[in-house]
Amino acid sequence: MLMLVRSLFCLFLVSGLFAKAPEPVFVLVYGFSYAGQENAGWMATVLSENATADLSSRPGFAVVANVDRKRALAELSRQESGLYAQDPAAEQALELGRLVRARYILLGSYSLVAGRLQILARLVRTTDGLTERSYKTEGRDTDLYRLAESIVPGLLAARPEQKPDAAALALSGPPARDPQIQPPGVPNASPGIEVAPRPSAPARDPAQAPNAPDPGAAAYDHYACGTASMYSDPHAALACFERALEVKSDFADAAINAAFVASNELNDHTRARELLGRARAHLSGGSQEATFYRVSGLVKGHEGRAGAALVDLKRSLTLLRDLGLTKSPDYAYSLNNIGNVYYKEKRYALAMDFMNEAIALLETLGLDQSYKYAIFLNNRGALRNAMGQKVRAREDVEGARLLLIRLNLESSSFGSLVHANLADLYADSGHFQRSILHKEKVREIRSALRLR
Repeated sequence: MLMLVRSLFCLFLVSGLFAKAPEPVFVLVYGFSYAGQENAGWMATVLSENATADLSSRPGFAVVANVDRKRALAELSRQESGLYAQDPAAEQALELGRLVRARYILLGSYSLVAGRLQILARLVRTTDGLTERSYKTEGRDTDLYRLAESIVPGLLAARPEQKPDAAALALSGPPARDPQIQPPGVPNASPGIEVAPRPSAPARDPAQAPNAPDPGAAAYDHYACGTASMYSDPHAALACFERALEVKSDFADAAINAAFVASNELNDHTRARELLGRARAHLSGGSQEATFYRVSGLVKGHEGRAGAALVDLKRSLTLLRDLGLTKSPDYAYSLNNIGNVYYKEKRYALAMDFMNEAIALLETLGLDQSYKYAIFLNNRGALRNAMGQKVRAREDVEGARLLLIRLNLESSSFGSLVHANLADLYADSGHFQRSILHKEKVREIRSALRLR
């Protein structure tokens, strides 16, 4: 019996892009908080995604975007360190950063009063909770995208507030030539390193009334809704992404995310193909194109079209190699998906090679306590079961389940798949009562998520 495996997807939920540096510095982009009363919460998504894309393009850095923050936070300890007695959100960010083994956390806040936008960003060390650098900027709300693009250059150009970490701050390259784009002294990305694509939002029409809604705001608001609920409520996530596309028809990232949810979470492969068709015409190249082909290969793999799936997945790997991203989580995700296709084709030796390489890469990157690592363990466990390695198979799948429990993600759609695999494994070994308990857990999770 072939057990169930899970394919991997990563766009803005998890990204790890860095130059050809042997030991990249990992940064967790935690996000920006908004405490105002105006309808401006959607701006947090724009600020976070711009910061993620900008840091990702800089030599020596790797970005660990915050996957399933709300659910991961539920697992974190709430120790009183006193470092952020007046800022519990920052204290939570610090603990989350340690959990994902990031060296720094990028977090901030913003306010909007009478059309005046003020943004404060901080680069915080996870080792001691001290702020390494901070940057403050302000302008009109119509300047949002320009202000967002100044955050990372502003942080890296700021004077260190504590003793600097030489490995993180030893940035090489010529100073910026245009002071309006980057503050003096901030190095540009190295030649040949492509800046990670980010969703583009339409500029506000100057003829609009000052208080008229930004035409891109609703699209980003729906997009943020979708990314927040991809695994906890896939039906709601798909609806959010599709609303984003109604507002902004060329929103390729929303279409790719929606295609992933439709195929991987809801088994609606026809809808996924339609959404990928919408995304194709608006791809910006770079890592976004690599993600597109990874999701396209995922959909074709679910449909049983192994040859076509491998073509797309290997194209994704080639694009990532061309970008210098062979030591990134994105590369590991494509390796895992190729392993899944070979597994379904019963080409077990090849499947094991790709799965082991994917697991080893995540371990090298310090991501062996992540949601995606749990997926890799489950997939290898399914493969080992097919190869007759029953004991080692149970070890891998149980390891995936325990990691999901630590991350408070056991009740996700992937959690139901892990329990289904454990039900089969324990039934095969004669532990029928355990098998029944896992089957009941599968029904419970899938019923709660309204999954077929």
